[in-house]
Amino acid sequence: MRCRKVRQNLSAYLDGSLPVAMQECIAVHLETCNECHNALDLLQNLEPLLMDLSAPALPDGLTAQVLARARERLEQRRAIKQHGYDPTTMPSWYLLRWWALETPAMRFAAVAILAIGLAAGIFLGKRTSSIPTRFAFSTIVRNNRQPDTMALYGFDSLFSDTSGSIEQAYLVLTLSSARKEG
Repeated sequence: MRCRKVRQNLSAYLDGSLPVAMQECIAVHLETCNECHNALDLLQNLEPLLMDLSAPALPDGLTAQVLARARERLEQRRAIKQHGYDPTTMPSWYLLRWWALETPAMRFAAVAILAIGLAAGIFLGKRTSSIPTRFAFSTIVRNNRQPDTMALYGFDSLFSDTSGSIEQAYLVLTLSSARKEG
């Protein structure tokens, strides 16, 4: 038997937990190998020293912490079993998994709601974005002058009568901070 294998099993040899054949092989090896015999002596001398040491006192509340952590893990395993995944640690793309779990009727309803929302957004966006443009170009045509870029981009409401409005408050704040910096 080789020294490395003997040294790996020396602790079990001292405890007597090895099969009889293996213990006999190690005993024969120890009679012929001084290095392994010295390692065995070190282990034998170490055992009483370790037995004399007292166990450190457990911190207060350790049992409660261990039990709380065990409950958390149990709840996590239940969630995994119920949902098929861990909802607390799943990646964000995994949220789309609900799509595969839903019935076809629910999928159809989700697509219909999405389509209606997009159509409403496009319709309302076209109406609101075209109003300032029409106003700006009608002003240009009537007055035969340069285009009013503020009206063209929808900023004309900032310069109309805005007393007591959010726009006025924003302008006052930005102008006063610009004066302080300048």
